Amino acid sequence: MKNVMMMAVAVMVAAVSFAGGIAVVDMEKILEAHPNTPNDKKLLETTLDEYSKERDALRKVLDEKQAALEKMVKSAQNPMLAPAKAAELKKSCETAYQELEQARESAEMQMQQRSRELSELERRLIKRTSEEVVEQIAAYAKAQGYDAVIYKNVVPYVAAELEITQKIIELCGGKVETVKAAKPVKKDTSKAAEELAPPAKF
Repeated sequence: MKNVMMMAVAVMVAAVSFAGGIAVVDMEKILEAHPNTPNDKKLLETTLDEYSKERDALRKVLDEKQAALEKMVKSAQNPMLAPAKAAELKKSCETAYQELEQARESAEMQMQQRSRELSELERRLIKRTSEEVVEQIAAYAKAQGYDAVIYKNVVPYVAAELEITQKIIELCGGKVETVKAAKPVKKDTSKAAEELAPPAKF
């Protein structure tokens, strides 16, 4: 199935290249170099650290409850206790055990919620930056007269002159590599700009 998809992409690329200009971008590289990325990573790390501290605090409470229950059980097993006192302690042990199980369940649900929140935060940060990048790619492609811009990781081989990754990084305000990137191949732009199809968004 993967080979079929790659062949389909290759056919599409070939068709577009015959029709006009085509360019290629390394999306992962652009996102990594984007000025949003350092702050986003810091925010994710800070949030993860806060959740880890919260988890450790919950674990400490559970450990204390477990220790208290074990001590109570040991006391209830004392053969020197009067029957009434032993029964009272046994009942207290059962109550403490139920409270411990409820606390464990609550802590697990709380940490699952935090995990979902962290994943959602990461998704929103990536989406925001990706949309900014796509807007820059679309504007640059339209201005340069490209028929299509494809992602580098979907094709098995790309000629260096087709890549506009560094240009998009520059337009996004990211850190550009010191090595000068080769100019991309462009089509004949004699047609009016309004005839160009708008680039697809994802």
